[in-house]
Amino acid sequence: MKTSISLRDDLFQAAERLAASSGLTRSELYAKALSEYVRLHDGTQVTDKLNEVYADVDSSVDDVLGTLQFRSIPRERGSTSRFGSQLLRVSRLGQFPRDDASRTP
Repeated sequence: MKTSISLRDDLFQAAERLAASSGLTRSELYAKALSEYVRLHDGTQVTDKLNEVYADVDSSVDDVLGTLQFRSIPRERGSTSRFGSQLLRVSRLGQFPRDDASRTP
C-alpha cells in the first residue's frame, strides 16, 4: 500500500542515512520502523503474555490479607457506605452480593 507522510527535515535526513548504511530502501526502513513501533505499543501482546505466564498460578487472596487490604481503604468522612465489607464478602463468595441481600436492618 502506498501512503504519504510529512517528516521534519532532520528526521528525514537521519532516516536516509540509516537506510543507506543499513542497505535498506527508504520504504523498507519505514516499514520496519513502523512495524517495530506497533509491536512495542500493542498492549494486547503484553496482556496475552501475562495471561499465558500466570495461567497456572493461584491468584486467590488469603482471607487475613484480604481483610487487612479492605481495612486499609480509607472511608470518606460522613459516609455510611459499607463498601469494604461488601468487597470482603465478594472475596469470600467469589461474586458480588445483591443490593438487597447486602443490607442489614
